[in-house]
This record gives sequence, structure tokens and C-alpha cells, in this order.
Amino acid sequence: MVHFDRPFHSVGSGNFDYRSFEHNFETNVLIYDKDIAQKIEKFFFGHCKKENLLEKESFKKRSIYFKFMEGLAKFFSPLL
Repeated sequence: MVHFDRPFHSVGSGNFDYRSFEHNFETNVLIYDKDIAQKIEKFFFGHCKKENLLEKESFKKRSIYFKFMEGLAKFFSPLL
């Protein structure tokens, strides 16, 4: 069960390691407002309900285009 009485949330892309903050320029924001925290939590869990589980068979059947783009992203990942 979700409780919406938490007074703050941390939102962002940052992992707490050197590379994330220094090289990837990732950051987070700490929001200390109960109303905004409730809206963020409702949005997040609502979004999670819409997602589909990725199964091994459907992953294997993805198109050549997506496989190529994944490989390209892996190649450029040190720069991203």
C-alpha cells in the first residue's frame, strides 16, 4: 500500500558516484513540500502501472533496427 504522507522526494537522474556527478552531469533535486511530493508519488506509481513486463521471447523478437540502435548506443556510451 502506498502512503502519501511523506514530506519530501528526491527527483533526478543522479547515481551517487563520481562518474555520474562529474562526467555525466547528473543531478537530483530534493523537494520538501508535502503536496508536491504527493503529486510526484501519484504520477510515478500511475506511470508504473502502465508499463508492460518485458519477456525474454519478445525481447529476442525485436527488430533489426532496434538491435542496431542498441549496439550504437553501447558504442557511444562512454561519451554519453
